[in-house]
Amino acid sequence: MAACRLISLALAVSVLATPSPAQAPAWVVIYAASPPQRDFGIGASREALMSADVEARRRCAGPCPLRRDAPLPCGAVAQGVRDERFFNRWAGPAIETTQPVRTVGLGTGRTQPEAQAEAMRACAERERGVTCQVVGTVCAR
Repeated sequence: MAACRLISLALAVSVLATPSPAQAPAWVVIYAASPPQRDFGIGASREALMSADVEARRRCAGPCPLRRDAPLPCGAVAQGVRDERFFNRWAGPAIETTQPVRTVGLGTGRTQPEAQAEAMRACAERERGVTCQVVGTVCAR
């Protein structure tokens, strides 16, 4: 009888310890160009770090020496410029697209807002007086 209880307890623990799809491990990899370039790539995968890395490299159009990876499902990139007219493209046609990127912030997190907040914080900390904007976010599905 005691052996039966131990087996039942062991089965219950193994079922509880098995991650659900929502808790399954995930990886995010971010590549970004050094300022003043704007290129970046973000990859996220619930399969493997390598899958996320390949996706991020593929999405970055230029040389992207800045790299960050984390065992988290979400990643974000924020870019900072001196003239905020650069960011009017999200509200409509761009007025000014020649402003060079001054800073880049990379962020990771368990949620999209968490990754975006970290990217914004990292962008703003690099140089005073820049206007930062999240320009890309990806979360593993």
